[in-house]
Amino acid sequence: MLAFTGPLGRGCTYVAQGIAEHRGFFYYSLSKPIHEEAKARKGRRKVPFSVLQDIGNELRRREGPGYLAGVALEEAGMALQKNQGEYKGVVLDGGRYGRVRVAAREH
Repeated sequence: MLAFTGPLGRGCTYVAQGIAEHRGFFYYSLSKPIHEEAKARKGRRKVPFSVLQDIGNELRRREGPGYLAGVALEEAGMALQKNQGEYKGVVLDGGRYGRVRVAAREH
């Protein structure tokens, strides 16, 4: 498993998606649950970044610091199980929204 984290605009998503595509890894963004929650609340696809930050902070307060990474690990596990042999590994992106190390210890 690889996890890419870093400041916004530094290319983490670009690198993570490139590795996933070219090396046959399952790709998952830790921001996916935040975007889904924002869409459910706001009813639209595009939501300002500040709102996404607020939703991410709220989810971590409510569910714990490793919640988003835990969701990512569960999704990755299901994808690997469902598509046995299709993926060679897992690439996580967007650690600014979650705590990958905390979730890895908990799961």
